[in-house]
Amino acid sequence: MTPRRIPLTLMVITALWGCDGGSTGTSDGLITADYSGLVDGASWTWRDDVSTDELPAEEELLRGRYVGEGLIEIRRGERFADAAPWGFLEFDVSDGLALVAWELGDVVGEGRTPLSEDRIVDEQLVVAGRAQCVGQTFMTHDTFYATFDAAVRFDCAGGGLPGVYVFAKTVGPVAIRTNSVTLDLVAPW
Repeated sequence: MTPRRIPLTLMVITALWGCDGGSTGTSDGLITADYSGLVDGASWTWRDDVSTDELPAEEELLRGRYVGEGLIEIRRGERFADAAPWGFLEFDVSDGLALVAWELGDVVGEGRTPLSEDRIVDEQLVVAGRAQCVGQTFMTHDTFYATFDAAVRFDCAGGGLPGVYVFAKTVGPVAIRTNSVTLDLVAPW
């Protein structure tokens, strides 16, 4: 009996050792929902002045708050509650993650920017109409706030809103760079 237990035990240990929990990544990709940040109560503070030397004045910061249904409302000012409306990002999460409408200051539009499918696979091309995005997984990204060791980057071109989108695990959008707008995370609240 002992000889059979050892091989069976080794097989179980080997199988478990080779498995990954899924949320940190597998050969099937990372779970998009772990990176989107689109959860009740989520909020962000970004800067859009492209400087990384010192913190801008509180009244110049952009405050984002997830309000549900894929929508992040963005205001400029010291506190979200009494800050002036500045814009929004609207995502569709029904089949992965796609930016479908936006107002970022003077940059306004709509059109599907397909960031990822349900799982983010490194170097996978995701296409919707003329818009296309390629994701990079397991990367490090520096923001004014911190260095994120678990981040994904989407390089998008064509239709929609072309640019670079960076999402950190459990935080959500930490950086967005388009031809006209740059958002950099100052705080995940």
